[in-house]
Amino acid sequence: MFNISIKKTMFSELDPRLFTAWIKSSYWGEDLSEAEIISSFKHSSLLVFAYKHDTPIGCLRVITDTTRCAYISDVWVEAPYRYKGIGKRMIGFAINDCGLADVRQWLLSTRDQQQLYSVFGFTRPASDTSIMIKKKI
Repeated sequence: MFNISIKKTMFSELDPRLFTAWIKSSYWGEDLSEAEIISSFKHSSLLVFAYKHDTPIGCLRVITDTTRCAYISDVWVEAPYRYKGIGKRMIGFAINDCGLADVRQWLLSTRDQQQLYSVFGFTRPASDTSIMIKKKI
């Protein structure tokens, strides 16, 4: 397998044009402005990027209080590198290797990658869930 590194990345190290293009091309980010995407990355608790040599090829971000709750968002891998375990490695790194292993509850939202997340113990809530959502209309 090719050499891929997974690491925490500081916002100041990034070229926003790269990750805004990634997120804008996703089903969940197509309606977001570049400013909204940049702000969401800038204010995230944790940014994890996958690199082939020094070139970013994937990312995810986490919003957390580091104790009770963490939310994984914007998991993205460039098309030529998908289905090679990179997303799985980034998620495992975020959950286990970034000082968040003791967080009590992890959350995420996905329309199409349930199998990937189930490997880490994510399940769908029961129909009588206590989770509520407020969306800006």
